[in-house]
Amino acid sequence: MGWSVALAPIDHIDLVAMKDGHTLRIQVKSTSKRIKNHYHFSIKAGRGGEARRRVSRIHVDIVACAMIDIRRVYFMTSNRLPQSFVLSNKMLALDDMESVSWETALRVCGVECHEEAD
Repeated sequence: MGWSVALAPIDHIDLVAMKDGHTLRIQVKSTSKRIKNHYHFSIKAGRGGEARRRVSRIHVDIVACAMIDIRRVYFMTSNRLPQSFVLSNKMLALDDMESVSWETALRVCGVECHEEAD
């Protein structure tokens, strides 16, 4: 999608994405367990023994919900995040789920989406 990405395991941030002077803080949530044809994600932050707190815009810009078993990712912005998130088969059926959710998250973050044609 044209962004440079670096690992950044600090505080609540897992990745940093950079492009054209924009920097986005990304937290990755992953699961490999499907329950009744839905993927469930807990959207809280905490490392080691610290208490897990709700993720907010203060901590990260985008949350990447990764489904490890099918190697897919759904992106959402960190403003107004629920404490948990369910991704249904309806969303998974979209072939371009990754690019559509990424571009939507970018727009909400105020980043213009001008992807280059291949």
